[in-house]
Amino acid sequence: MVLLATGWLGVSMLLPMNFYFNADSYWKYKFRNTSLPAGQEDAPLTDLQLFWGNHISLVSMAPNFLFLLLNVVWGHRLAVRPRVLLPLALNTLLFLASSLLTQLDTDSWQTGFYGLTLSAALLFNISDSVYQGAFSSVVGRLPSQYMGAMMAGQAVGGVLSSGTSVLLLATGSDQATTALLYFLVASGYLLLSLLLKKVSLHVFQFF
Repeated sequence: MVLLATGWLGVSMLLPMNFYFNADSYWKYKFRNTSLPAGQEDAPLTDLQLFWGNHISLVSMAPNFLFLLLNVVWGHRLAVRPRVLLPLALNTLLFLASSLLTQLDTDSWQTGFYGLTLSAALLFNISDSVYQGAFSSVVGRLPSQYMGAMMAGQAVGGVLSSGTSVLLLATGSDQATTALLYFLVASGYLLLSLLLKKVSLHVFQFF
């Protein structure tokens, strides 16, 4: 059971943010030129559309590097449980908020929505890095199959996000509905990971 929980929490490290990247058509729709007629496919990209990929990559990679480095330097001085459970709770709230935002008309405040979305992604990646660092430091002390289960879970996260994308594309849903389903799946997975904390905490009873 502990091994299964380790794999499950490994999935939750990568699955949610993968959905942010997979929802590219949704972000391009949100940041489109609203002065043009709907459905104009040959419209030039707006500045927000052009820079979205660079900015979302930046707020994903920079926090991962910085906070994983901080974990190596200072992580051993901090309690493990809050560094696992609090990030899971925060990440769940962030994806629930992202789900709600898919249902709002943001055309009149695109720049504000752009900043808000990047801020949410930044917070998620900071939180996720804290979670990854804490959980990995504990799993690394256990027998090698636990680390293998965590790494396999991360790989499964990529497969699940890709599979979900294929299924949603096959349904022909519009951009907002597709993004809503992405974020709800991520929220549900994170929430279930949080609810399963009693199982996962058996990993920590040895330390």
